[in-house]
Amino acid sequence: MKKYLFLLLCVPAIVGCTTKNVTEVVYRTTTVSYVYQVDSWNYSNLSSQGSPFANNYFYAKADFPELTADVCRNANIQVYRVRDGYQHVLPEVQHYEQQIDAENWKFFTQTVDCIYGPGWIEFDVTHSDFEYESDLSYVPEAMQFRVVITE
Repeated sequence: MKKYLFLLLCVPAIVGCTTKNVTEVVYRTTTVSYVYQVDSWNYSNLSSQGSPFANNYFYAKADFPELTADVCRNANIQVYRVRDGYQHVLPEVQHYEQQIDAENWKFFTQTVDCIYGPGWIEFDVTHSDFEYESDLSYVPEAMQFRVVITE
C-alpha cells in the first residue's frame, strides 16, 4: 500500500516538472533605421500632477509617422545615442563634474532616455540634481540619436 501511495504522490511531481520548448519561426524580418539630430531642447518643470519644479528635465519631441500603432505593439524598437562614433543604448547614464570655483566642485549624473508612441518620439535628458538656472548652463548639448525598428 505504501508503494502505491508513494507512486501516486510522485506522478504529479514528475508531470508538473516538464518543460516545453517554444520556437517561433520568423520567415522574414525587416530592419530600418532613422537618425535624429537634436540641436535645441525644450524645458519642463511640471510633474504629472502639475506642481512646479517637481520633475525638471529637457526634451525634444519629433513627429515619427513610421511609428504606427502596429509597429509600437509588434516591432522591436531600439534607440541609441550616437556619440564619438559609437552607439550607446538608451537609457544612457553618464557622471560629470563641474568646477564652480578654485575649491568647489559640483557632481551630477545625466540620464538620456526616450519615450515614444504612435506617430511621435520624445528624447529626454535629466540631471540628477534637477537644477536649472536662467543662464542655461545646464541645457544639454546637441545630440544625435538612431532609432532601429525590426519587424
